[in-house]
Amino acid sequence: SAQTATSKVIFWRQAVSQWPWASIQLFMVTILAFALLFLLALPISCFLSVIMLSGLGLERFGIILFLIVGGLMFWWLIPLFFTPHGIFLKHHGIRRSILESIRITRATLPISGFLVLILIIISEGLKLLWRVPPENSWFTLVGIVGHSFVVTSLIAASFVYYHEADLWVNNEEQQIVV
Repeated sequence: SAQTATSKVIFWRQAVSQWPWASIQLFMVTILAFALLFLLALPISCFLSVIMLSGLGLERFGIILFLIVGGLMFWWLIPLFFTPHGIFLKHHGIRRSILESIRITRATLPISGFLVLILIIISEGLKLLWRVPPENSWFTLVGIVGHSFVVTSLIAASFVYYHEADLWVNNEEQQIVV
C-alpha cells in the first residue's frame, strides 16, 4: 500500500474505504492513457506506413523514425507516470493528480526519467529471467513469487520516490517564494 511505503503505518479502515474510489480513478487514468497513446500513435503509424510502402528504400529511415517517435512518446509520457501515485497517496482526483505529476516531474526530470527507465528495465529484464524454467517445473513457482516480490518492491520504491520528490519540490517552491 502507498501508506506503508511512505509512512510505515497502514490504516486498514481508511485503505479499504478509499479503495473503490481509487480503483475507479485508476481505471479512468488507464483509459485516458490508452486514448492519448492512440491519438499519438495513429498519425505516426500512418506516416510510417506510407514511408515503408513507398518502395523508395526508406525502410531504415522508417525504423529510425519509429525509434525516435517511440522515444519522444516515452519522453512525453514520463510526466504522467506519477499520476496513480497522487491518486493513491494524496487522494487527488485525476486532473489534480496529473497536474501534480507534471509539476514533480518537471522539477526532477532527469532523475524521474532515469527512475522510470530503470524500473522498466528491471521489471522487463527479470520477467525474461523468470520465464526461463519450463512451465511444468517447480522453478516456475519460484519465478512467479520472485517476480511478484520484485514488482511489488519496484512499485513501493516509486511511491517512496514520489513522496520524497513531492516534499523536495514543495520545499524548493517555498524557498523561492520566501
